[in-house]
Amino acid sequence: MQNAESIDIGKNTKIIANDGGTILLAAKDFILDGEILAQNVSADAKIGSISIYIAENFELNGLINLALNQNYGNLYIACPSPLIQHTPQANVLNDNFISNELNLGNVHICGSENNSVKIAGDANIIWQSATTFTLESKKDILMESNAQVLSQGEGDFSAIEFVTTGTNGNFSGITIQKNALISSNQGTIYLQGSGGNLKAKNYGIYLAGAISSTGRGANAAKIKLDGSVAKAENNNFGIFLDQGQITSIDGNICLSGLNSSTKDLNHAVFLDNGALIATKTGSITIQGRAEAKTSSGVYIGNASIKSDFGGDIVIEGKGFGSGIFCSSDSLISSGRSLDLKGTDSIYGYGKISAKENVNIYIGLQGNGRLVLKNDIVASNVNIEGGDFNDTFLIDCKIKGQIKGNKGINTLIAKDDNNVFYIVSSNHGTLNDDIEFFDIQNLSGSLYHNDVYKFGPTGRIDGMIQGGNGTNTIQGPNIDSTWVLSDINVGEIKNVAKFKNIQNLIGGNSKNSFIFENNGYADGVIDGGNFGIIDCSKVLKDMSIDLHKISNVAQIYAPENFNNTLIGPEESSAWEINGPNQGKIGGINFYNFGVIIGGDQNNTFKFVGKGSLTGSLDGGWGANFLIGPDNFSVWTITGLNEGFIENIVKFKNIQNIIG
Repeated sequence: MQNAESIDIGKNTKIIANDGGTILLAAKDFILDGEILAQNVSADAKIGSISIYIAENFELNGLINLALNQNYGNLYIACPSPLIQHTPQANVLNDNFISNELNLGNVHICGSENNSVKIAGDANIIWQSATTFTLESKKDILMESNAQVLSQGEGDFSAIEFVTTGTNGNFSGITIQKNALISSNQGTIYLQGSGGNLKAKNYGIYLAGAISSTGRGANAAKIKLDGSVAKAENNNFGIFLDQGQITSIDGNICLSGLNSSTKDLNHAVFLDNGALIATKTGSITIQGRAEAKTSSGVYIGNASIKSDFGGDIVIEGKGFGSGIFCSSDSLISSGRSLDLKGTDSIYGYGKISAKENVNIYIGLQGNGRLVLKNDIVASNVNIEGGDFNDTFLIDCKIKGQIKGNKGINTLIAKDDNNVFYIVSSNHGTLNDDIEFFDIQNLSGSLYHNDVYKFGPTGRIDGMIQGGNGTNTIQGPNIDSTWVLSDINVGEIKNVAKFKNIQNLIGGNSKNSFIFENNGYADGVIDGGNFGIIDCSKVLKDMSIDLHKISNVAQIYAPENFNNTLIGPEESSAWEINGPNQGKIGGINFYNFGVIIGGDQNNTFKFVGKGSLTGSLDGGWGANFLIGPDNFSVWTITGLNEGFIENIVKFKNIQNIIG
């Protein structure tokens, strides 16, 4: 019967379809006081079906019988705004009626217009058969607080399916309110929700209640959520767990979110306010894709994701703000392994742990960035970049390896004292905990002191960037040429370029330190086995402090500038043997017109054509000045000061010897 004004099936009336037959009833108004029966007379008969289409009003007081001979039938009911509640009344689907029908066959309820499908808070739908309960809406499905949908059937089957298909408007596709519960023993739970496309706070799936898989073993119920939002404005989420919980014992859990909104804070999957996803032995998979610039594929706020024993956790996100964002209040803990995959970037500020490996992948589809701010507890941590330029900021303690792979990649160390050891081309270790490969740029901490050590074949193709501390490079044990082009900026030829490096330590071989333009080093210079400092190309006055210099045989200052050489903090013997040149200890120096002694006793001896165009300051000790072995005119102009004509002007000299 189709297209009737009304259908009224009286109390003693039966409509019967045998052996796979179909009953189709469509009317403006529908009343059932009798019985509709789709029965199987033959054991091998096909499954029968009953379809009821209601345009306006209905009352279901009778019986719909779907099953005989252990075969389940199909019941389809379409009405304008389906409401399921416990109290029977007109235009309401009673929860006991639904439960009874589900024990006989599959039940599919569909909103026939662009209206809501609602399960009231007093509804309890519970059944024991391996049948499917389906809700379908062209707009939204609302499950109110305290409502329950519980499948207790056994076997591999689909138990609960909620599906929404609308996108026009401002609404959430599926809403599970606080204290509402969806649960299944072995049958699959599947929610597919589509949110609206207008204004803000459209959610594909909004979960404040709970979804649970209670079965055990291989047939435990699987939970799958697919949530999406069209191009709305701000604060829209494909899946939003707002203190909601998804739990299982042995069943697998899978969430997939899509957000096509292009404005701000539109995450594909958003977990917050104490949300929980947990399983004992099942696996957890979460995937999210967001299109907005300030949005994340998967955003984990104040939320926990846990597998207790044998379950793997895989989280994969794509977003123009971040692929995956884990806040400082987040917890991810895997009883087996954990994979984090960001098509672009991953930000980890929360707690991350795994019994086995933690595997992190970034830059799968573009330049990637990884930020880790909390120690990772795992057997091993494997981090990999993609085919693009990736940055790895490891501001925590981890033990494992980082592979930059293709592109030009950067490793940034934690904000603590760090030691990098570069053993071959773009390959080395950080703090003996992390081995890195294909890393072209190294950056140290913000405010602490970092050391960069090079093995004989070590090299970095990009840049070593020191932070705001006092940083050191220790060169390889091969002949090396160091070139400084600015303050604490330079390179070791064919080894590495560097910035903000104060201390330069040559390897156990010959080292030449060449200063150019404004080149200068604030810290110490160690020449290694034999060192030369050549500042002849610097275009300004130079000051060299010898208490910061070691293992250097020669120092050259630029000509025609007023250069100063400061002595070491020890008793020293100086010999001035030419115009602005001489030697101290094992160091020969050139083009220094001003000499300042150290804090201890100093002896300054002028020989041959030795002279200084600037001045000589003996320093704070008891100092001696020995004149040249030729006729000299000495003039004393004040206490411990004076000059030797055409040779030197001096002060802080207590003892003079002609």
